[in-house]
Amino acid sequence: MPRPILNEKPSRNGTKVKEILNEAVKKGMRPEQAQLIMAKALMSDNLMEIYDAVDHNKTPYFTPSSVPTHIVMHMDTNPKFFVPTSERELVEKYKFPEFRLKRQKGNSVVSGNNSDSAYELLLGFNEYFALVGMGRKGSLADRLGLQMLRDRNGEYPMMIEYAGCGVRNRQYQWYTDMIYEYKNAPHLMIKAIHQITRDGTEKYILQSELMILLRLIVMKSRRSETQSHAIIPVLLISIRPHHYVIIEAYYDGRNIHVNYGKPIAMSEEMPPKEQDRRMKFVISWATAQPCGKTGSYRDAPQ
Repeated sequence: MPRPILNEKPSRNGTKVKEILNEAVKKGMRPEQAQLIMAKALMSDNLMEIYDAVDHNKTPYFTPSSVPTHIVMHMDTNPKFFVPTSERELVEKYKFPEFRLKRQKGNSVVSGNNSDSAYELLLGFNEYFALVGMGRKGSLADRLGLQMLRDRNGEYPMMIEYAGCGVRNRQYQWYTDMIYEYKNAPHLMIKAIHQITRDGTEKYILQSELMILLRLIVMKSRRSETQSHAIIPVLLISIRPHHYVIIEAYYDGRNIHVNYGKPIAMSEEMPPKEQDRRMKFVISWATAQPCGKTGSYRDAPQ
């Protein structure tokens, strides 16, 4: 069965939500609760305007100075709302072995070595990430409260674009492999693959990276469990040809802040010890502990 696709706008904008809330208050809803829901709807409208500006950009690549208004890029910067698991803990407590990238035959419909490289890195990451023990009692995932995100119907939503998908044909295909949430925090962790065929794109911020971050902040903020949280931190493990990138985004009430890490190169030609060191760095962020104050925009790091 196809997974629900999140690319499109939410079905209810601020105007529609206001109409519904006015009727709900007449029927007994507390005005304070209605105000909280309305604030999230207005935030959603603001973020989707930024999303549209990203989505309709003529090229799928940005520089820090060319991103749309209200996106603030912090390059070569680590996340602020996540604390990585230490390599020592990964090895000694959770028995992560030495990582070695294996040559895989991709099933991508896009030809080209770059696309195959991205798929190979995704498979390598997924094989290693399986050691987190999703759904297993006493595992690292269990300690973190990390679980796969489901929608109201119990299904696993995703974002995806490929040639012939929707009204625009992208220059590369991409999709979110999986979206994760934390049981006791508003934070999200996402892994996504961008199957680019063009060379030299490691110097650029991808359109798809920004679309994923923006849309998933909107999605999570509209859920009932995040009603008391103004800030929704999102961590993206971005998998692209020959590189991983650790990216964090959050909204401060006016701007989207994006902490964009240095691309982490990975290839079979690297010495095994170096492959292991780099993958453990990536996994340390994929298994990060959520942190930080999220109740008010005043708490957002600038």
